[in-house]
Amino acid sequence: MAHKEYIKAFIPPLIVLIIHFIIFSFKTYTLIPWIDIPMHIVGGSAISFTFYNLLEIARNKKLIIVIHKLIHFIFVIALVALAAIFWEFGEYIIDITLNLNFQEGIVDTMSDLLFGLLGGSITYFIIQKNQNKN
Repeated sequence: MAHKEYIKAFIPPLIVLIIHFIIFSFKTYTLIPWIDIPMHIVGGSAISFTFYNLLEIARNKKLIIVIHKLIHFIFVIALVALAAIFWEFGEYIIDITLNLNFQEGIVDTMSDLLFGLLGGSITYFIIQKNQNKN
């Protein structure tokens, strides 16, 4: 089935989202505030995995040309950054509309973005290294 490769690409972010809802439901972010850091690292990692694989699918189907490794990295990380920004916008909108406190200020938001990009970058290079072995 041709759709299996697309489903495989989206499994990691779906798992991270499920874990996030479980952690949120049990108020773990309040009980263990530092859990937010690994969640953003893992979230960025999952998004990087997804976009890396979607680009590979597109390349294999000849929908895009082979691009230089640096451009490929920048493109994937830019998409990770965009996803992280949308996530932070979502938190901001929820804070305003439901009077919650997901965002604890600029330092929290910037560190969330930083850790997402860190996770995305690490995962990108791990995937790249593993592909070079094959």
